[in-house]
Amino acid sequence: MTDTLSLVASRLKTLLTFDSIAIYGLEGGKLVAHHTSGIDAELFAGLAIPLSEGLAGWVAENHKHIMNGNPSVEAGYLRDGSKFSLFRSALAVPLEGLGGVVGVLTIYRKDAEAFDNDDLRIMLAVSSKVGMTIENARTYHAVAKSAETDKLTGLANGNSLVLYLEAEIESSQEANGSVTALVLDLDGFKKVNDTLGYLEGNRVLQLTAAGLQKLCREKDFVARMGGDEFAVVLPGITPDALADRVPKLHDLMREVDWQVGAGGVLDLSVGMAHFPVDGRTAEELLGAADRQMHNMKRRHHAERPELSRDTVFSGLTS
Repeated sequence: MTDTLSLVASRLKTLLTFDSIAIYGLEGGKLVAHHTSGIDAELFAGLAIPLSEGLAGWVAENHKHIMNGNPSVEAGYLRDGSKFSLFRSALAVPLEGLGGVVGVLTIYRKDAEAFDNDDLRIMLAVSSKVGMTIENARTYHAVAKSAETDKLTGLANGNSLVLYLEAEIESSQEANGSVTALVLDLDGFKKVNDTLGYLEGNRVLQLTAAGLQKLCREKDFVARMGGDEFAVVLPGITPDALADRVPKLHDLMREVDWQVGAGGVLDLSVGMAHFPVDGRTAEELLGAADRQMHNMKRRHHAERPELSRDTVFSGLTS
């Protein structure tokens, strides 16, 4: 969408005279700039205009254009009260999609009463196409995100994990760096499902996903591989930091266990693999980590207590 709207602005510049342009999209009840260029472009780029406020907000709420409006009333444009707007005229038109207004297209000039009916005719002619561009881009983004995201937890799914890991491996090869992949499987999860029910089982997955994200750095990547299996990609993590991270994963599961009242049966089996020592591709790394995780899970399976209704209810009341 960014590239397309930049092209729209460039084409409009050959048809109309203006000093600045802003193409706003409606996001969560506010207008945010998807494209700005020209004088004061950086100021318009940072705006979040509520409906009914300023020129753009009024146009979006009322589905009507404004010609030769006062740009200085644009909500948030002049944050410094000691400054004055360079612009004296604005022409703003609503951008309509199939579901209604999706944004506002506004051009600004330094001259007063600078726009005429010919300018308005051109703006109205392109507005529907720009509106459909924004709506189509949103639809595409929603579909793409759905294909990449696990619906229950909101984490990336297995396909996204492989793509991300491949990209990190490529970056690490170029920079002579390292990547660590963790594969995590919940111990005791089936017992929770069988005894507390699937709704509580889903809650365990959601709490675990949220906890994993909180434990991660900004550059780390968390995904749900399927079932009760998760993965974490840790680019450039040091051995000391990794040694500190693993106990926190077990602490997380104790907290989740307490929140759902599982009676102390939940834990994690963790397998890890390091690029380039344990593999040079995403599949090799995840496979090595998965094998190590299953070896640990077999050991845990022999050590973990069975989940009975008595232990569950004692967990709920303790």
